[in-house]
Amino acid sequence: MNQRKWLKAGLCWSWFSSLILSVLLLVVITVATHAIPLYFFRVPRTHISNLELSFSYQFYDDRFLDDRSNLNVGHLGLTYFSLFNSPHFGYSLTGNADLELRAQDSPLIYRIITEGNVNYFFDPRDLFFGFAGFTGRGASVYRAMGLLVSLGAGYGRFTDVTPLAQAVRIEARLRARGSLVEPLSYTDLLAIAHIIGRRYRYVTLADLLTSLQARIEWTLKTRPDGLDTLDIYIIAAIIEDRQFKRFSGWDIRFGLGYELLDPFEGERDLVAISAFNIAFAPEPGSQLVLRGSFTGARDLLRTHSMSIRADYHFLWTEIIDLRGSYTFSRDSEAGFYRHRHQIDLGIVVRLPGDTDITLTLALMHGHDYEEWSKRLLISLNMDLF
Repeated sequence: MNQRKWLKAGLCWSWFSSLILSVLLLVVITVATHAIPLYFFRVPRTHISNLELSFSYQFYDDRFLDDRSNLNVGHLGLTYFSLFNSPHFGYSLTGNADLELRAQDSPLIYRIITEGNVNYFFDPRDLFFGFAGFTGRGASVYRAMGLLVSLGAGYGRFTDVTPLAQAVRIEARLRARGSLVEPLSYTDLLAIAHIIGRRYRYVTLADLLTSLQARIEWTLKTRPDGLDTLDIYIIAAIIEDRQFKRFSGWDIRFGLGYELLDPFEGERDLVAISAFNIAFAPEPGSQLVLRGSFTGARDLLRTHSMSIRADYHFLWTEIIDLRGSYTFSRDSEAGFYRHRHQIDLGIVVRLPGDTDITLTLALMHGHDYEEWSKRLLISLNMDLF
C-alpha cells in the first residue's frame, strides 16, 4: 500500500514539475522574442549594497495527516547584500539573520548565515578567474558556529544590465505620458543606459538628471516644449528604485574548502566544491536566475550535498512584482539520501518609502513527507539603505 502511495506521489510530482518547467520555458521564450536585448550591454563598474528589515507571519500546514505540528509563527529578519564588479576584480557579501517568534511555549529559535566571495580576473578581457570565499552559519539547533573557507578557480562573468533595463522603463513611462511622441532607437537607449551606468562620475543626482534630460531631448522625439518637472521626477524614481536590479551572464567554479569550525563540533573535513550560476534578463521587466552547487567530502558518492534553484521575477506593473522559485536539495550521509522539493509563489506590492508587502505560498515535499506541506506567509519589508 505504501509503495503504491509513493509511486502515485512520484508520478504526480513528475507531471507537476514538468508542467511548471514547460510553462516557465514558454513564458521566457515568448517574452524574449519580443524584447530589447539586454545581454550585450556592459557597464564598467557596478557597486550595489542593500540592508533590508522584514517581519512576516506564517501559517504552516504540516506534512502529517493528523496535523500534529501545525502552527502560527512570526519571523523577524535582517538581510544584507553587497556586490562590486569591475573588469579585474569583484566581490559579493550576503548575510541573513532570522528570529522566529512562536505563539506556543518554546525556546528561542534563530538562524544566521553569511557568505562572501572575492573574484580576481587574470585578464579583464578574459573569463578565467580565481576566487576565495567563506561561508559562516549558526542556528539554535547547532552546538557552535560553523565556518567553511574555500579557494578555487572558475570561468565566466556576470554583468549588470540594470542601466539598460532602466532606460527602457524610462522610455515606456514617458511614452505613456505623451512626453515622447516617437519610440527611441536602440542606439538612443544604449546612450541613456551608459549615462546611468556611469552615475558614479556625477557629483549629485541633479547633475545626472540634467545629463539624461539633455540626451533624451537631443533625440528630437519629445514634445516641442521638452520634458517637464513630472517627467524628471519619473526618471529619478526609476533610477532610485533599489529593488529593481537586472543581471546577465554565467559562471562555473571548482575548488576546495576546509571546515575551520564544525557547527556540530564533529570532525573538520576537507571538501570538494563545484557550482554554477546563470542569470538571464529576457526583457527589462523579468529576471531568470539558475543556481546549482555540489559539496562532497572524501567519499563523494556516499557523502555529499547538492542543490539546484530556479528563480523568476516579473514586474507586472510599477507597483506589483510577481515571483516564483523552485528548489531541489539532496543530502547523502554514508549512503543514506534525504531530499526536498520546494516551490514558492509570491506577490509583492510596492509601497512608498522603499517598503513592500509580500504574500507568499510555499509548498514543500520530501523523502519522509506524507503530503505536501503548505505555508502562507505575509511579510512587511523595509529597505534601510
